[in-house]
Amino acid sequence: QMSNSNPARARMAQLFEEEEEEERLSSSLQFKAPKQPRPASDLMSAPPDMPPVLPPPRRPSSASPSIIFASTCHPFRLLDGSFQAVAVPPDRAGPDGSLGVVVMGTGKEGMKLLVYDRTKAPVISHDIAVSFKAVPQASNYVSFADSSNTVWSIGLKSGEDVETFMRAVALARSAAWTSESFPLIQQDSSFAPPDSPQAAEGMTVTVRFEGWLEGVEGKKLFEEMRDKERTFEIGAQQVIRGWEQGVVGMRLASSRWLVVPPHLAYGQDGTSDTPPDSILI
Repeated sequence: QMSNSNPARARMAQLFEEEEEEERLSSSLQFKAPKQPRPASDLMSAPPDMPPVLPPPRRPSSASPSIIFASTCHPFRLLDGSFQAVAVPPDRAGPDGSLGVVVMGTGKEGMKLLVYDRTKAPVISHDIAVSFKAVPQASNYVSFADSSNTVWSIGLKSGEDVETFMRAVALARSAAWTSESFPLIQQDSSFAPPDSPQAAEGMTVTVRFEGWLEGVEGKKLFEEMRDKERTFEIGAQQVIRGWEQGVVGMRLASSRWLVVPPHLAYGQDGTSDTPPDSILI
């Protein structure tokens, strides 16, 4: 267990302190109960693992617990076909009834999704595996199933929070790679109507993106096209395999995080901008 002096634990406690300060600074703020999210009918199994063709990726390691996402949320649990708010005594929640949520752990030992109250008691605690599936819903909700097949939905504060949370989930899933299995990680990060068009093999797609490089020296931006567009045909080998495979299934105007292992990127050769065996984000 972590002591009160641990930086990660202190950050967890700070979430509630920041929320109380915001409450004091905004006297006009009034509590509104969050709307119940709709059932996560589109929770799907993760894509199948792809056989490794190169040695496992090198990953940065950390000897101390780290938090890669921290915020507050309103949690719900799926019961009898509908989501029910998780009941927590008022003195154990934030001023607006919210709870803390973090994605934390060490890259070496894996990552955990934790929703907790003011006493640091866990309400949801789930180890994030490669196959973990978090599905963005409308109105800044995210749905997922835990290891006991309980389906949860957490309401986050903003679309930006959802995007950052999904990035953390993607990185946490890749932290669970093993020497036998290190598949491409695809993590949707925005809600899209289920009837909107999906990208498929043979289609021509247009994307905007940022490319980050992860390796033993940390992360750096190696390519950026947020203000420009890149067009390519899926399956025509115009881009790296991880990108071609990664956009399959994306819906029109949606966003997605990819964590690409070296054998689906530039492999052992690398490029002028990417060292050999680089992991791309």
